[in-house]
Amino acid sequence: MLELSGKVKKIQLLTGDKGSYNPIVISLEMNLLNKGNVPIILLRDQPICINANVTKTLLDMKNESNFVYNLASSSDFVSANEWKEFKRELNKDIPPSTMTSIVSPMNSITYGYDLRLNLPQEERSLNSYRSELSFKQLQELSPVLLRLSGCDFRNYGIENESSKNRSDFANQLKKRWHQYGALWLDLIDSEPIELDFSSANFGT
Repeated sequence: MLELSGKVKKIQLLTGDKGSYNPIVISLEMNLLNKGNVPIILLRDQPICINANVTKTLLDMKNESNFVYNLASSSDFVSANEWKEFKRELNKDIPPSTMTSIVSPMNSITYGYDLRLNLPQEERSLNSYRSELSFKQLQELSPVLLRLSGCDFRNYGIENESSKNRSDFANQLKKRWHQYGALWLDLIDSEPIELDFSSANFGT
């Protein structure tokens, strides 16, 4: 089992940008802990997280209508030609050290992660039941909670689950490498991270 947690190192308001949004860069220190009893094989040492949700409380995270900010993005796109080359490199009896990372039981890896949010200068209604709060409102509410979700440690195109060839190959690797550890093919959400927007620094 993997646990992804983090803490805020710095929050910076980018004052050089103009428009109806306040661009914010949140510098995070993330920690990935293997809480299980077998090694975990990762196809990348840092995930791509496709969602960032901000809420007032932990309970609010269970209901999308309670999100005060939500960032949705997409994972990396790997072309057919790139996929063929990656498949050739990964198609080994032993997990290739140049393309995989292994996290031993009760060990962890730490990495930096910069998250950019474009916060509206004024509260913005998204639909009849939900709106995004402004930067000023979030400052007044702080501390709030951030959760990164849909974090994907897969790489090299095998995350394209709509392609049977790619998903079959991923499962082949999982069986082939089982003596070295469990190949992680699932998405993961982070633990809640406390955010204090009132501590934001101004920069360019």
